[in-house]
Amino acid sequence: MARQKKVSLDPNAADRSVLERMGRCWQLYVLLIPALVWLILFAYYPMYGLVIAFKDFKIRAGIMASPWISPWYKHFTDFFSTSIARTTIVNTVLLSLYQLLFSFWVPVVFALLLNQIRSNRARKTIQTISYAPYFLSNVVLVCIISVLFSSTGVINNIITSTGGSIKNFTSEAQFFRPLYIGSTIWQSMGLNAIIYIAALTGISPEFYEAALIDGAGEFRILLRIIVPLSKALFATFSLFAIVGMWNSYFAAMLYIKDQTRQPIQNILQIGRASC
Repeated sequence: MARQKKVSLDPNAADRSVLERMGRCWQLYVLLIPALVWLILFAYYPMYGLVIAFKDFKIRAGIMASPWISPWYKHFTDFFSTSIARTTIVNTVLLSLYQLLFSFWVPVVFALLLNQIRSNRARKTIQTISYAPYFLSNVVLVCIISVLFSSTGVINNIITSTGGSIKNFTSEAQFFRPLYIGSTIWQSMGLNAIIYIAALTGISPEFYEAALIDGAGEFRILLRIIVPLSKALFATFSLFAIVGMWNSYFAAMLYIKDQTRQPIQNILQIGRASC
């Protein structure tokens, strides 16, 4: 005779069950408090400032006390009627696409390759060297780029010593995007790769052992096991990367002063600062 499942008639039973599970793991929720406080203070609390787009902002009055603008879309029409609106939007889209295509996938591939190194000493050495640039500030990063790519920099000295002509890497528009994307990859690749490697270590060794028994090589293990089991990780970090691209405006401001090559984030920040 089949055993019947006992059904509780108490409408609060589900709530109590959740609270009981939370009570058993209360230490984890305590550790979560600092992250939640940071998220509320620096991510959600500043969002009330979005109303500034519909107000005649006065610094002395503050955001909430400033009068509402009429018509409500005046700031939008003022921006889109400028000569640089189209250029800044194009710059933003292109920089975001380039970063998504290169800045996201390069550390993923680097992490997958680094994960294949069997020597712990070699792997740790490469990791340390690769994530060290992350601790450099944007100002130091721009100074390094200036030293390397200025008209009297190391790269131009190598070019002239081989019979080539001097290239103005830091002043010509055609070189800005490669320099910007390349420096972003160099600075963040190591740290992002460490995060990916930490996720890769969560894959059960049983999958690797079963694949090796079946005669699979390293490349087939990569395609058949590592990549499919890392899809959720790739999706999550791609979302973080897209959001981070939109909020990343300070570095570009250090690179260029020509507004025709600025992304839209810089123009909006400059416009807000000039209010």
